[in-house]
Amino acid sequence: MTIKWLEKDNRQRKSKMQERRTAKKLSGRVQAGSGMFQGAKGDVRTDIELIENKRTDKSQITIKKSWLEKIRREAIKDNRIPVLSIEIGGKNYYIIEECYYGN
Repeated sequence: MTIKWLEKDNRQRKSKMQERRTAKKLSGRVQAGSGMFQGAKGDVRTDIELIENKRTDKSQITIKKSWLEKIRREAIKDNRIPVLSIEIGGKNYYIIEECYYGN
């Protein structure tokens, strides 16, 4: 039998770890209060990017259009490039809209 609050605590801990790794990798900083407050946009910020993190320990994840639209809206308001960072089974992937890729 698993304890639900322990599972939730473990998921939150892993998400926070992902945020710290993403910030370190991309020379950014973790957005304080991300996911908690209306004004706290994205999970990680760099000088030019706003990054939303999603993760799973499973072998697959469904990428929702609403995630991409949300981070895009927030990034545009903040004059940053929207990035969706996904961790699947310990590997990281970054999704960026084509219009931001090169010039």
